Amino acid sequence: MQYDCIIIDPSSPEFNRGSFCYLPYIFYAYLKTRGLNVLLLEDFNCSQIDDVPEAEDYFVGLWSYPQIDNALVINRFLRKKPFFFGYYPLIEKLKLKERRILENEILTGIETYVNFYHDFAHILLSDCDMHLRKYEGQVYPLFTSYGCPNGC
Repeated sequence: MQYDCIIIDPSSPEFNRGSFCYLPYIFYAYLKTRGLNVLLLEDFNCSQIDDVPEAEDYFVGLWSYPQIDNALVINRFLRKKPFFFGYYPLIEKLKLKERRILENEILTGIETYVNFYHDFAHILLSDCDMHLRKYEGQVYPLFTSYGCPNGC
């Protein structure tokens, strides 16, 4: 099976995501709403490079410094040059091919993310605002931290 696009989310030791670190999932939801056949490869590491299926386009989320080595291997050895999105100053510094995720794509992805929980190995659990109210139940992301200038 050939995919329209594959999103690769390189592994990172940072497990509590916020803001642009959500982009692989948001972008996936956006592309799915456009009717595209999309595969999200979560927690990707270099040893999986030979197992990446064929696709028309490849997109790599680069949002963390610990992902740099993984991203450089993907850029060098993937069968087709991928586009990188996420932390754009880092992408520019590394001189990687960039794909800016547009505001309307982000908004659509945020609105439709909940429709794709079944597609994800890891659901992004947004517990960073749990200090606002005592709660012990399951938490789902509402992306309230997306673009927030505060450091919490």
